[in-house]
Amino acid sequence: MSKTQIDSIVDLFTSNRSNPMAAECLDRISHGEEVHCRREEPISIEVARVTFPHRSRINTDAKGNARVEGYEFLLSSLENSTDQFWQVHSLEFLSFFFLVYTDQSCSRLFGVLKFQKIADRWSGAKKQFQR
Repeated sequence: MSKTQIDSIVDLFTSNRSNPMAAECLDRISHGEEVHCRREEPISIEVARVTFPHRSRINTDAKGNARVEGYEFLLSSLENSTDQFWQVHSLEFLSFFFLVYTDQSCSRLFGVLKFQKIADRWSGAKKQFQR
């Protein structure tokens, strides 16, 4: 039996628990939280090298808190990557979603970004999530 996309990602999270976002995703999945996983379009390394450092710099709200978590590991991977493309996977939980960046074969983890869903959309998201 071949591995599913979520199985491959869980394996990557298990071997990369030092990444706080990977560890959090793994804990959520291990505790039975419902998750929707989708393979997104890959991102070229050239685009990532321009976009991610800029987004990381503007990633604070008015109180100085990070709006998106996980840039530290992602930027570190970006400096050392020789891949032309990174595969993007989205993991959606009820109140958070994560973008997971891997190589094309989903055998190496480059980073995970965590986004909090907007609270007033949770009720609608919960209804859609439970379909």
